[in-house]
Amino acid sequence: MELGSILASGWASGINLYGTVFLLGLANRLDWASTPPALGETWVLVLSGLLYAVEFVVDKIPWLDSPRPLVGTSSWWPRPRSTEKVKSVL
Repeated sequence: MELGSILASGWASGINLYGTVFLLGLANRLDWASTPPALGETWVLVLSGLLYAVEFVVDKIPWLDSPRPLVGTSSWWPRPRSTEKVKSVL
């Protein structure tokens, strides 16, 4: 299965991209699955885990969650370009 298909199926099942990348990297690091080696690098695990945790917490606080979609559409937020970043690492 291609990485793009895995990321798309993770997104479709309700797990966000950061969580999917983190779990795939963790699976690589712990030898649970054969995933691209770049996903198991420490900086990828730390960054994707941190972004997942931030998004999880922000989602639970109503006054932070409401403006989040507005910020998510701007060009400086990592979400719209995250797929390209993952592809460039691989």
